[in-house]
This record gives sequence, structure tokens and C-alpha cells, in this order.
Amino acid sequence: MESTSTNITIRIDKETKRDFETFCDNVGINLTTAFNMFVKATLRTRTLPFPVSDIDSRKQASSNSELQEAFAGLQKESVGNGCKQ
Repeated sequence: MESTSTNITIRIDKETKRDFETFCDNVGINLTTAFNMFVKATLRTRTLPFPVSDIDSRKQASSNSELQEAFAGLQKESVGNGCKQ
């Protein structure tokens, strides 16, 4: 009978692996179960279970500041035009 499972090899630094093993032990699962949970959640939702972005934090902070300034300007403009906030 053919096996329905397969092996995957990943590289991870020793400290991160140790810390994750400790976490998994604390919640009562092993690395294999945790990885399978991650894969199944990703396939079920068709997205990673955490945000992924290629925007570096400096650009994002700058963008957020620019958006906040623009919004504040629009609020002032609308009040000046007699609109209620």
C-alpha cells in the first residue's frame, strides 16, 4: 500500500527551532502537527495566516504619515467649506 504522506526538509536556525519546539510542547503538539496546521489553514483560506508585504517599515511609516496629513488636510478643508465633521 502506497503511503499518503511525504517528507519535507526545511532549514531553520537552531535557536528558532528550539524555541518553536518549546512552544509546540506547551500547546500539546509537535513540529509536524504545527506545520500541517499551517499548510491546511493556508490552503483553506487561500492566504497566509499573517500579513506578508514587501514594503519596508520606513516606507510604510512614511506612507502612513502622508496619509494622516492628507486626511487632516481634507478635514480642515471640509470644515472650511461648511461641512460637519
